[in-house]
Amino acid sequence: EELQRLVEAGLTPFDALSAATRRAAEFLGVLDVVGTVEPGKQADLLLLEANPLEDISSTQKIAGVMVACQYGLHHLRPRARRTALEVLTKRG
Repeated sequence: EELQRLVEAGLTPFDALSAATRRAAEFLGVLDVVGTVEPGKQADLLLLEANPLEDISSTQKIAGVMVACQYGLHHLRPRARRTALEVLTKRG
């Protein structure tokens, strides 16, 4: 929902995604460790069903999750797991 609101406020989908990842890491002073997908950096990844650059609401269309090099939902914290399961259930 936050990304959707950023786009509604005038950011492009790219800028909204960048604000939530790279720019957030820059602000926190941890860009050398997280914030972008690069060799040697830590990253959790979402596999989406559609391109969020075309429609930011696609970030809610989760096809899979990779956390700590493990693919699936079982590594998510309970609240995040419930949210991901709700999203996956709605799409089916």
